[in-house]
Amino acid sequence: CSRRIRTGRKSPLAFVRDVWKLRPQKDGEEFQLDKHISWQQHEILLAVERGLKDEAPNRISVASGHGIGKDAVISWLGLWFLFCFKNAQVPCTAPTSPQLFDVLWKEFAKWIDRMPVAMKAKFDWTATHIRIKGYEPTWFASARTAKREAPEALAGFHGEHLIFLIDEASGIPDEIF
Repeated sequence: CSRRIRTGRKSPLAFVRDVWKLRPQKDGEEFQLDKHISWQQHEILLAVERGLKDEAPNRISVASGHGIGKDAVISWLGLWFLFCFKNAQVPCTAPTSPQLFDVLWKEFAKWIDRMPVAMKAKFDWTATHIRIKGYEPTWFASARTAKREAPEALAGFHGEHLIFLIDEASGIPDEIF
């Protein structure tokens, strides 16, 4: 477990490879959903890794078409951050409740379920939070819909380990940011 944390802190890609046994698809290789990370997902994970090393900005935006696995990557990154960084806080948002809860939050549940049993047991998934058992008040991800009339929805998060995960950011009102 401590090896997984040490390695994972440096590389979300290594974390995904270690936890879910997913690896980047090789050129010419047929893509298999249960074995591979798409080349787009690979690029996103590498961008986060470069940000960790201060080799690139730590604010990453992904503009793309449908079906590249953005929600899977967002959930991998949220679970990676929660597992590898003590007392992490992971505010998650989307422009609509269906996008947040029916798409993104469901994706988190799917990937928690695919974790090794001992690792999965550390997470408590609910309709609005994912908490690390034993540290519920301070170590969690939180689902909050971003609405123009409630710009404070993402306010108040602070700590040493904080990552904001925003799905469909182009639909989020500027007041939220």
